[in-house]
Amino acid sequence: WEELPLGWKRKSLADLVEVRKGKKPAEFQAQSGIDGLPYIDIEAFEKGNFRRYANQSLGVQVNEEDILIVWDGARSGLVGRGVKGLLGSTIAAFRPKETDKDYLRLFLHSKYDDINTNTRGTGIPHVNPEFLWSLQVPIPPLPEQRRIVEKLERLLAESRTAREALARVPALLKHFRQSVLAKAFRGELTERDPSDEPASVLLERIREERRRKWEEGKGVKSKKYVEPEPPDTSGLPELPEGWAWTKLGYVFDVFTGGTPSRKRNDYWNGSIPWVSSGEVAFGRITDTREKITNVGLENSNAKLHPRGTVLLAMIGEGKTRGQSAILDIDATNNQNVAAIVCGETPIPPEYIFYWLMARYDETRGGSSGGAQPALNGARVKEIPLPLASLAEQHRIFAKIESLFAQAEAIERVVEVARRRAAKVDQAVLARAFRGEL
Repeated sequence: WEELPLGWKRKSLADLVEVRKGKKPAEFQAQSGIDGLPYIDIEAFEKGNFRRYANQSLGVQVNEEDILIVWDGARSGLVGRGVKGLLGSTIAAFRPKETDKDYLRLFLHSKYDDINTNTRGTGIPHVNPEFLWSLQVPIPPLPEQRRIVEKLERLLAESRTAREALARVPALLKHFRQSVLAKAFRGELTERDPSDEPASVLLERIREERRRKWEEGKGVKSKKYVEPEPPDTSGLPELPEGWAWTKLGYVFDVFTGGTPSRKRNDYWNGSIPWVSSGEVAFGRITDTREKITNVGLENSNAKLHPRGTVLLAMIGEGKTRGQSAILDIDATNNQNVAAIVCGETPIPPEYIFYWLMARYDETRGGSSGGAQPALNGARVKEIPLPLASLAEQHRIFAKIESLFAQAEAIERVVEVARRRAAKVDQAVLARAFRGEL
């Protein structure tokens, strides 16, 4: 044991408290009237939500002079202030004999990890009385106990305020990113150069190039060239001067993928990257969990796409559907992913990637289906695209990446601060009970 300051002493917890255990709810007469006492169960203890009341003539009554401690369950050892009510079977109450109740409560709070990791029981864990009662409590004179409590309450409140502020940062940064994307595609993030070529001219060049490739036999094979339909701009917001509305299928070839048969071992564990929808998660894809063989590629609907292709998850659990990614490798993908081949146009894939990120909620809302709503290739082709001039497209995605990099730097700093803040309380409590505050 560490040496205590002059005038301090040590006593075991067993010598400092009177203990009462709660009873099961079945032993009470439940009621909801205002004349009943709050029933203190684990939910009421942790959340302050006293949802049940019981007849005050029954059960184990406690009040503000008690210290409450969780006796059974995963949170065994968690302590809190006493409240007027009836104890549930998973809660115990300590009534201090010689110490200030808040001093002893804070001491037990400082020992939570020790109490919680030294529980007993093969099923539901519960407090180990032998361990608990043997805890040695450092006891200063009563006036000093109260000074320690006052200082601890203030420091712990400041620590809690700091942690709450840090916890708000991720939501603020999410809002910041959403704001950046919204401004970017309204033309409010970058300065327009009057000398930039209008987007309408760029669109015409892309249209002529797609027709030329078809005529040379490199495009979609059919008896007659089908001119892509221009987008319906009714209901779409007005764009800045020099911009133009189009749609993904008007500008790019859009493909869905395929999955080689899982029954054929010779189709899998090859060298060709194969992207599943779960791997499409607003980022850049540099490798894949699974790879297929040339035989698997040739005997499935999978297609090999070049780096720079933008992928869009059409089906997926949770938040997957509607997320996008950029291929940094040549890769195939499964049938739950649409591949938007940007490489045959001068449009940078990053511009499309960030546009799909900006309209994530709208894309998800445009899906169809039952239990697992889904997009499909036709719907992906119809996704509207606000097209800036080529020069401004590059300025836009460069500005987005610069601002997002700043947000990521803040996140790293906050994460370090959050980890440090998590240790502050225990460090402060340890110093307090060594007499170093």
